[in-house]
Amino acid sequence: MMRKVLLAVCAVGFLFACSDPEAEMAIFQKQQEVAGLESQIEKTKSMLDSLKAKDAKLRQELDTLDMVR
Repeated sequence: MMRKVLLAVCAVGFLFACSDPEAEMAIFQKQQEVAGLESQIEKTKSMLDSLKAKDAKLRQELDTLDMVR
């Protein structure tokens, strides 16, 4: 058990020693881009749902008008 803990501590230390500030910045920027794209996707989905509701209403009105003829 102690050996596993020591190995884990060494692994974490190795990762910190090998960390690259430029790579970390690039990762951060990509994460920000992904967050922005996810936000745009959610807005687009919301807009699509709204348009689908309007389409259904217009189709219903059209069907009503077709029945009147």
